[in-house]
Amino acid sequence: MRRVPITYERFQFQSALLSVLFFCSVQGLAQTTLLSLTANNTSACPSGGKLPAHCQKRFSGDTDSRPQVATPQFDVPAGNVSDEDPHNYLTQGASTKIYVNIMAGFCSDSGSGYCHNNVQTGYSSDDKKTVATQAEDIKRRHFDGAIISWEGAGTVEDSAALKLQTYIDAKHCKGSQQCDLSYLIMYDGPSTGYRVASTEIDGTTGASCSGTRGADFENCVIAHIRNDMCYMNGRHWGNEAYLKVNGQPVVQIFPDEGVIPAVGPAPSWVDVWVHIQEWNNALATNCGKAPFDAENGVFTTKA
Repeated sequence: MRRVPITYERFQFQSALLSVLFFCSVQGLAQTTLLSLTANNTSACPSGGKLPAHCQKRFSGDTDSRPQVATPQFDVPAGNVSDEDPHNYLTQGASTKIYVNIMAGFCSDSGSGYCHNNVQTGYSSDDKKTVATQAEDIKRRHFDGAIISWEGAGTVEDSAALKLQTYIDAKHCKGSQQCDLSYLIMYDGPSTGYRVASTEIDGTTGASCSGTRGADFENCVIAHIRNDMCYMNGRHWGNEAYLKVNGQPVVQIFPDEGVIPAVGPAPSWVDVWVHIQEWNNALATNCGKAPFDAENGVFTTKA
C-alpha cells in the first residue's frame, strides 16, 4: 500500500479544520445546560423552585410506605419530558390523531390530605391559568388535543372542559373544525352516582342513582344519561373545537356497569344502552329546548 507523506502545511490545515469543528461543536453545546435538560418542563406543579402562576402549592409525589411494596414512590414529582413529535414514530404518523387524557377533577386546598377524593397536585383543574398552561403543553408536545374525563353537567370536570373549550376557541381555532387543538369527552360511568345539573327536560334527571336497585336503578340511569346527552349536545358538541368525524361528534364511554346485570332482559345494562340509542336517534327532538335541541350531527331526525 502506497503511503502518502503528510507535509507540515497539510498538517496545519487539518489541525485548523479540526479546531474549527471542535469550536463550532462547543459553541452549539454551550447553549444547552444541564438544568434545561433535567428541570421540570411540564404543566405539572414542581417539587421545588419558583411556583408557576397556576400552582397553589408544590407537588412532591406520592409514596406508599407499607412494607414489601416494590415501588414505594408510585407517583413521581414533575420532571423533564421529551417534546419530540410522537407522530414521527407511527407508520401513518401524519394522518394519525394522538390525544392525551386529562383527568380534570383535581383541586387544591389548605389541607395536606385529599381534595375531591383526589391527591392534591398543587393546581385546580378548573382554573383558567391551569387550563391555558395544560393546553399549551399539549400543543408544544405535538399532540392533537385532549380527551376530558367527564362526570356530568355542573361538575368540576365540566367546568374545566368548558374553560378548555373557550381557550381553544380563542387561541387555536380559525373556524368550525379548523383548530390545531381539539377536545372530546370521555363519559365517565360513575357520573350516574353523582347529582349533576339538571337540564329539566322531560324524561331526564340530574339525580344520583346511588342506593337504588333493580328496575329503579335502570330507570334512574336511563334518565340520568339522557340528561347528560342533552347537556353535551347543547354545551359541547356544537362547538368548533369539539372533535367530529364525518360531521358527527366523538364521545368515549368509560362504563361502570354494576348493580344490575351486564346482559340479559331488563333490568340490565344492555337494555340501558338500547334506551339511550333510541333517545339519541331523535336527540334534538327529545331534548326539546334550546340550547339542548341543536342539530350537531348526532342524528338528523328533528321535526
